[in-house]
Amino acid sequence: MTAKTTMPYEGAIKYGFILVLVIIGLIFLSKVGKMFGSNGAVNDAQKEIDTKKLNYSQSEYNSFASQLEEAFRGIGTTEAVVLSVIKKMKNASDWYALFTAFGEKKIKHGFGSLTGTLTTHLEYELSDNKSTYELVKAHINSIGVTI
Repeated sequence: MTAKTTMPYEGAIKYGFILVLVIIGLIFLSKVGKMFGSNGAVNDAQKEIDTKKLNYSQSEYNSFASQLEEAFRGIGTTEAVVLSVIKKMKNASDWYALFTAFGEKKIKHGFGSLTGTLTTHLEYELSDNKSTYELVKAHINSIGVTI
């Protein structure tokens, strides 16, 4: 009878290879998920923009989005900035242009972070101050957008 010789770490190599394949699969699924996740909402918003109704340039929408991101960052929210920017949106196309300029962002909030669109961040950031959230929501609704 011939004895089969195996290396003591042969099983570990096999399981390591399987683990690498699982990790690659998860990374792939994560990338695919991002293509169809909230970025889908950003793409949908972009389709709603009527460029003839825009009141600002693209660089101004980008600036508004940066102001909101800064207002959301860290502990607490600069609610006056949020209200100021949102109230500058005069119609649905303005809102969708801002929403698109904001995109999907990962923002550090205090002890953690949140990844999402503008509406995700508004809901999270203003959850402690319902009256401000209701003002924001009422203004957005008044220009023809439901959030």
